[in-house]
Amino acid sequence: MKIHALAVVFGLATLVPSGADSPAGIPAISPNATGATPDEKLKSIVLSVNFYQATLAQATNFLRVESKRLDPDHQGFSVVISPDAATSAKTITLELDKVPLEQALKSVGEIAGVKYRLEGSVLHFLSFAENPEVAAPVLPPDDKAAAATMHKLETIVIDKVNFDKLDIATVIRFLAAKSKELDPNHVGVNFVLGNISPTDHVHREVSMTLDNIPLSDLLQELKAQTNLNYSVGDNIVTFKP
Repeated sequence: MKIHALAVVFGLATLVPSGADSPAGIPAISPNATGATPDEKLKSIVLSVNFYQATLAQATNFLRVESKRLDPDHQGFSVVISPDAATSAKTITLELDKVPLEQALKSVGEIAGVKYRLEGSVLHFLSFAENPEVAAPVLPPDDKAAAATMHKLETIVIDKVNFDKLDIATVIRFLAAKSKELDPNHVGVNFVLGNISPTDHVHREVSMTLDNIPLSDLLQELKAQTNLNYSVGDNIVTFKP
């Protein structure tokens, strides 16, 4: 009987579409904006979880959806899982009743054997061997064209990103099209992918789910997940090993 109950609840977690705002059959929370910081929300958002042999992707997607549903500001948290974490993570069996989101994340990380860090409203799940620090690109001094491009990257915000093992070349084509669509002048930004050799240790597949993310932040996420560097020029972003 216990196993059956777990299966029912876990079914709720795993059947939630990655773009959904709330689990099926559960009404959204009434608006009551607080303006709380992400750190404060980790402590103030309280939820219950019941996972039975869930993958890291399934468990974190459930937490992502619930964080948005339970956040009075309706923002919640986005989730990025590194390729190394996705490969090394153990399955998760976990039952928690009415705990802060912060505690749920810690428990998921401990059971899966991964770590997480918070950057803005994005939760990064990494293997213990990974270095979480990602340096922002350094613009050429006094390069007004590059500065103008960087400003465009910072002001163009994509409402939803849901990549599931997409090749980096496909992702870059998406960014070019989306930047043109969202640019008030419909010019967008050119994105170029340099040659990648098998010895470059680059992850070509990209998996991430993000909400309301500026292009500049999204590029940082891509850099962290693929091990690619990028430079900013006159209306162009070039990715290279």
